[in-house]
Amino acid sequence: ATPKCRLRVLFISEQLADPKEIMPYLSALLGVKDFALSLKIRPQTDGFEDWLKEHRPELLKQVKIFRASMSEAINETDIAVGSHSTAVLEALTCLKPFVFFRTDKWGDYFDIKSFAGDSFFANSPQELIDYVRKNSDTPQEFLKQLQERFFGDPYQNGSKWVVEQALKFSKI
Repeated sequence: ATPKCRLRVLFISEQLADPKEIMPYLSALLGVKDFALSLKIRPQTDGFEDWLKEHRPELLKQVKIFRASMSEAINETDIAVGSHSTAVLEALTCLKPFVFFRTDKWGDYFDIKSFAGDSFFANSPQELIDYVRKNSDTPQEFLKQLQERFFGDPYQNGSKWVVEQALKFSKI
């Protein structure tokens, strides 16, 4: 029998997030044996990494650490997770799925549920695990739609897209 490949999950470190709110999600992901967890930290100083070094140094040995570019980290993983960082959305630039998770500080910061659906925003660590599994099979066509929603048509003038979005939302 061929061994099953582990799902490569990228956890985005978020400087402004409260580590006490983030840790239940990170710990839950670490407990899933069929996930290969990576941590993307900021290249210079990262407050969350500093917190981990002081309070949970053993966790840093259990994950692959990415210090280089976000695109490099995304290219080497299957799905991105985080609480509010736009870096989570950058997964869409590579047509990779993502899941945000709820914290009291940030809530549904990008209003993800309203247009991507419930499975892209987890309200608990268990939901995060479930949604990571579910979203890893997100159809490419849907990811392209989400990509265009956040970043516009890659073949359109960016300034024109911003103006169109502003006009569209001003009519709401």
